[in-house]
Formats: sequence, structure tokens, C-alpha cells
Amino acid sequence: MIDEKKIQKAMKNLDLTREEAIEMLKEDEEIEKHDANPHPLTAEQEKVAKKMRSSTRGPTVYKLDKRERKPNELKREIMQTLFECVQGTDWAAPTLSNPERTIDFTIGDRTFTVSLTEHRKPKEGGG
Repeated sequence: MIDEKKIQKAMKNLDLTREEAIEMLKEDEEIEKHDANPHPLTAEQEKVAKKMRSSTRGPTVYKLDKRERKPNELKREIMQTLFECVQGTDWAAPTLSNPERTIDFTIGDRTFTVSLTEHRKPKEGGG
């Protein structure tokens, strides 16, 4: 006897009629009971299925090319101006660690880094 819950679940999930669900569940029970395939393959189909199941392809190799970044001349100009301002003081000599991003300098025994960030334009539509 087939469980009513299984019939209802099959009807709901697979959009089957009650008769179709019962028939499907009976076939499933028969397959599980006898461990036989009610739809056997021909010898040729079995060869194709075996070939499809075997994996001879190796892992995919990706070409990860490093993209050349365009220099940001505006950021370089801003950093150069800030560098010259800090250089004009009596603090320890500043270093331009990254010409488009950071300046490092020391005042007494304390070390500072000035970092410049250019924000992206906001997306259209407020997202």
C-alpha cells in the first residue's frame, strides 16, 4: 500500500493526477524491490552512456592576464602638490610611497601616512 502523504506530495510537486501519482509510485517501488530497470538500454545505448559517464577531460586552465592599469594623471598631480607641501615643512623628509596614492612622513617619533582615494561616480537610479 502506498502512503497517502507520498501520493499528495507527488501530486503537488509534479503536478500529477491522483492516478498518475499512484502509478509512478508503484513503478518506483517495483524498481526498488527488484532492482531492475523497467526501461533497459540497448548494447549500443549502454556504450554511449558509459562513454558519457567517464570523464577524460582535465581541469580547465584559465589565462589570467594582468590588466595594465592606465595612470591617473590627476591623482599624480594632487599627490605631487601634497608632497611638496609636506616637504616644505621642518618635519622629517616625506616619501612618495605610491605616486598616485600615499605619502609617508614622520613628525618627531610619530609616523604618518596620507592616502588619497578617488571615489567612483554614483550609479544611475540611486543604487
